[in-house]
Amino acid sequence: MTRVAMGGTFDVLHRGHHALLDTAFEHGDEGVAIGLTTDEFANARRMRTVRPYVERAEALHAFLRARGYSERATIIPIADPYGFALEPQYDAIAVTTETATTANLINGERAARGLPLLAVFVSPYVLADDGEPIKATRIRLGEIDADGRAAP
Repeated sequence: MTRVAMGGTFDVLHRGHHALLDTAFEHGDEGVAIGLTTDEFANARRMRTVRPYVERAEALHAFLRARGYSERATIIPIADPYGFALEPQYDAIAVTTETATTANLINGERAARGLPLLAVFVSPYVLADDGEPIKATRIRLGEIDADGRAAP
C-alpha cells in the first residue's frame, strides 16, 4: 500500500496537471495528499497573480470527482516547497519533470531527519500542439488553451 504526496499551484488546471494527478493516483492506492499552495506562497514565486486558493481548490475537487479520485484524495494547503512531504506516513511523491529537483531536496531532508526516502514518480511534460510544454503561464498569455491547442 502506497501513500503519495504531491503539490502544486494548479492555477489553471490543464492537461499537464491531469497527467501529474493521474500518475499520483496510479501509485497511491492508499491515498494521495495534494498540497495546494496558499495564495501568499503561490504569488510570492511568480511575476503574475494566481487565482484565489478557494477557486483553485474548487477546480481541483471537480477534477477529482470527475476522475473518481475523491475518496482517495486529501487537499492540504502548503506554504513552503516541502509542505507535508517531510511527514513520515508518505511512501512516495509524484512530481513533474520541472519539479523533480524538489523531490530530490525533500529526500535529502528526509534522510537528514532519519526518515525513509520517498519513491519518486515523475510525470513527463505534456506537450501542446506546438511541441512546447503546456503551462499555466502560456494559457494565461493566450498562446494555448488548457488542452494545449493553439488559442483562437
